[in-house]
Amino acid sequence: MSKAILRFEKLKSLSAVSSFERHGKDRSRLANRSHPEREEFNREYIPRIYENKTMVERWRECVGDATIRSNAVYAIEAVLAFSPEQESFIRQNRESWIKANAKWLSSAFNGSRNVISLRVDEDEKTLHAHALIVPMYDGKLNCKHFLNGKRCLIELQTSYANAMKEFGLERGTCWMDHPEELTRRHEHQKKYWYEKEREDIKWVKENYGDSFTFDR
Repeated sequence: MSKAILRFEKLKSLSAVSSFERHGKDRSRLANRSHPEREEFNREYIPRIYENKTMVERWRECVGDATIRSNAVYAIEAVLAFSPEQESFIRQNRESWIKANAKWLSSAFNGSRNVISLRVDEDEKTLHAHALIVPMYDGKLNCKHFLNGKRCLIELQTSYANAMKEFGLERGTCWMDHPEELTRRHEHQKKYWYEKEREDIKWVKENYGDSFTFDR
């Protein structure tokens, strides 16, 4: 079964918020822009209260008079995507997929007002979406309320995958639910690097002789 893909990045300045907007508008500079002819199908979806406003203006309206700490996370960028083999089906159900994403973002991040942009890009290798989220909670910027450690991220991944089931998508493997598999992979990696080191030592001795010493 194809996988639901969800990635987050913390933006820690207004310039980063503004860069999100430039990325959506200046598409010609993208190195991975595989289908420039599809640019006309790119769309941005925003709450009505933010219409005709720049990204920074939307951010300021969302934050209001809240105090901004020096180490605050100004926004969270989310990438919402899926395994490439499912693209044909999702393109056929594009509007439903977008609505399902918007609904999940609103539920996960304290309402649609916090989601100041949901942009769907069709001119790159595969269809996907970017969301810009202002982590407002209880009247202040509070990213930790939403992204606080591995367990919180795991719960978001699971919640998102559940919201995407109707599109033939499922969650990827959660290593915390399968510690034995994580241990197996760790042991495999240790064995790989041990054997690689032995091969490297053998090659050096064959080419430089036994007098070559290794610094530890």
